[in-house]
Amino acid sequence: MKTCAPNLPESECDCTGNWRIRQGLKGAQPAPGKGRAGCSGPTTYSDLLKQIESLTRQAEELRHKEITEVIAEIKDKMAQYGISVADLELDAKPAKRARRTGKVAEKYRNPATGESWTGRGRTPKWLAEAEAAGKSRDQFAV
Repeated sequence: MKTCAPNLPESECDCTGNWRIRQGLKGAQPAPGKGRAGCSGPTTYSDLLKQIESLTRQAEELRHKEITEVIAEIKDKMAQYGISVADLELDAKPAKRARRTGKVAEKYRNPATGESWTGRGRTPKWLAEAEAAGKSRDQFAV
Protein backbone atom coordinates (compact mmCIF):
# COMPACT_ATOMS: atom_id res chain seq x y z
CA MET A 1 0.00 0.00 0.00
CA LYS A 2 1.35 3.39 -0.99
CA THR A 3 1.59 5.96 1.76
CA CYS A 4 1.23 9.72 1.49
CA ALA A 5 3.18 10.39 4.66
CA PRO A 6 5.42 8.31 6.90
CA ASN A 7 3.28 5.51 8.37
CA LEU A 8 0.10 7.19 7.13
CA PRO A 9 -2.03 5.14 4.73
CA GLU A 10 -3.18 6.91 1.62
CA SER A 11 -6.80 6.57 2.78
CA GLU A 12 -6.04 8.80 5.78
CA CYS A 13 -4.03 11.46 3.96
CA ASP A 14 -5.61 14.83 3.26
CA CYS A 15 -3.16 15.38 0.37
CA THR A 16 -2.21 18.86 1.54
CA GLY A 17 0.82 18.11 3.66
CA ASN A 18 -1.07 19.11 6.79
CA TRP A 19 0.15 15.91 8.43
CA ARG A 20 3.62 17.49 8.43
CA ILE A 21 2.31 20.51 10.33
CA ARG A 22 0.49 18.28 12.84
CA GLN A 23 3.70 16.27 13.34
CA GLY A 24 5.73 19.45 13.84
CA LEU A 25 8.00 18.76 10.87
CA LYS A 26 9.88 21.68 9.34
CA GLY A 27 9.45 22.75 5.76
CA ALA A 28 5.75 22.02 5.60
CA GLN A 29 4.15 24.48 3.23
CA PRO A 30 0.98 22.91 1.87
CA ALA A 31 -0.49 24.52 -1.21
CA PRO A 32 -4.12 25.45 -0.53
CA GLY A 33 -6.47 23.17 -2.45
CA LYS A 34 -3.68 21.26 -4.16
CA GLY A 35 -2.60 17.75 -3.32
CA ARG A 36 0.96 16.57 -3.37
CA ALA A 37 2.28 14.86 -6.45
CA GLY A 38 1.44 11.17 -6.58
CA CYS A 39 -1.18 11.38 -3.86
CA SER A 40 -4.68 10.31 -4.75
CA GLY A 41 -6.56 10.88 -1.50
CA PRO A 42 -10.34 11.30 -1.32
CA THR A 43 -11.46 13.47 -4.20
CA THR A 44 -15.15 12.64 -4.55
CA TYR A 45 -18.15 12.79 -2.29
CA SER A 46 -18.45 9.01 -2.20
CA ASP A 47 -14.75 8.73 -1.26
CA LEU A 48 -15.34 11.07 1.65
CA LEU A 49 -18.41 9.11 2.75
CA LYS A 50 -16.34 5.92 2.73
CA GLN A 51 -13.66 7.65 4.77
CA ILE A 52 -16.26 8.91 7.27
CA GLU A 53 -17.69 5.40 7.59
CA SER A 54 -14.23 3.96 8.12
CA LEU A 55 -13.30 6.55 10.74
CA THR A 56 -16.64 6.13 12.53
CA ARG A 57 -16.08 2.38 12.69
CA GLN A 58 -12.54 2.91 14.03
CA ALA A 59 -13.81 5.36 16.64
CA GLU A 60 -16.49 2.93 17.81
CA GLU A 61 -13.97 0.10 18.08
CA LEU A 62 -11.56 2.28 20.07
CA ARG A 63 -14.34 3.49 22.36
CA HIS A 64 -15.44 -0.10 23.05
CA LYS A 65 -11.82 -1.10 23.77
CA GLU A 66 -11.27 1.87 26.10
CA ILE A 67 -14.54 1.23 27.97
CA THR A 68 -13.53 -2.40 28.49
CA GLU A 69 -10.15 -1.30 29.86
CA VAL A 70 -11.68 1.31 32.16
CA ILE A 71 -14.20 -1.19 33.55
CA ALA A 72 -11.37 -3.62 34.26
CA GLU A 73 -9.41 -0.86 36.05
CA ILE A 74 -12.45 0.07 38.14
CA LYS A 75 -13.04 -3.54 39.11
CA ASP A 76 -9.36 -3.91 40.10
CA LYS A 77 -9.49 -0.76 42.25
CA MET A 78 -12.75 -1.87 43.87
CA ALA A 79 -11.22 -5.24 44.72
CA GLN A 80 -8.00 -3.61 45.96
CA TYR A 81 -9.86 -1.29 48.36
CA GLY A 82 -12.71 -3.66 49.22
CA ILE A 83 -15.39 -1.43 47.75
CA SER A 84 -18.76 -2.94 46.84
CA VAL A 85 -21.37 -1.61 44.46
CA ALA A 86 -23.52 -0.69 47.48
CA ASP A 87 -20.67 1.50 48.77
CA LEU A 88 -20.89 3.62 45.64
CA GLU A 89 -24.38 4.79 46.64
CA LEU A 90 -25.61 4.63 43.07
CA ASP A 91 -29.30 5.28 42.84
CA ALA A 92 -30.92 2.99 40.29
CA LYS A 93 -34.05 5.14 40.22
CA PRO A 94 -34.50 7.39 37.21
CA ALA A 95 -34.56 11.12 37.76
CA LYS A 96 -37.96 12.50 38.62
CA ARG A 97 -39.77 14.41 35.94
CA ALA A 98 -41.76 17.52 36.58
CA ARG A 99 -45.41 16.69 37.08
CA ARG A 100 -48.02 18.01 34.78
CA THR A 101 -50.69 19.87 36.60
CA GLY A 102 -53.48 18.55 34.41
CA LYS A 103 -55.82 20.42 32.12
CA VAL A 104 -55.98 24.16 32.21
CA ALA A 105 -59.43 25.58 32.85
CA GLU A 106 -61.10 27.43 30.03
CA LYS A 107 -61.41 31.19 30.38
CA TYR A 108 -63.35 32.15 27.27
CA ARG A 109 -66.22 30.50 25.40
CA ASN A 110 -67.88 31.27 22.08
CA PRO A 111 -71.62 31.17 22.84
CA ALA A 112 -72.53 30.59 19.18
CA THR A 113 -70.38 27.48 18.63
CA GLY A 114 -69.40 26.36 22.10
CA GLU A 115 -65.68 26.61 21.30
CA SER A 116 -63.51 27.49 24.28
CA TRP A 117 -60.06 28.94 24.90
CA THR A 118 -57.86 28.77 27.99
CA GLY A 119 -56.23 32.13 27.40
CA ARG A 120 -52.92 30.50 26.57
CA GLY A 121 -51.28 30.50 23.19
CA ARG A 122 -52.50 32.23 20.09
CA THR A 123 -55.88 33.96 20.25
CA PRO A 124 -58.46 31.85 18.38
CA LYS A 125 -59.88 33.22 15.16
CA TRP A 126 -63.42 33.54 16.51
CA LEU A 127 -62.24 35.72 19.41
CA ALA A 128 -59.91 37.82 17.27
CA GLU A 129 -62.75 38.50 14.81
CA ALA A 130 -65.11 39.42 17.64
CA GLU A 131 -62.56 41.83 19.10
CA ALA A 132 -61.99 43.33 15.64
CA ALA A 133 -65.76 43.87 15.43
CA GLY A 134 -65.59 45.92 18.64
CA LYS A 135 -66.62 43.33 21.22
CA SER A 136 -64.75 43.00 24.50
CA ARG A 137 -62.90 39.85 25.45
CA ASP A 138 -64.67 40.02 28.83
CA GLN A 139 -67.99 39.33 27.09
CA PHE A 140 -66.73 35.80 26.34
CA ALA A 141 -65.33 35.11 29.81
CA VAL A 142 -66.60 31.93 31.47
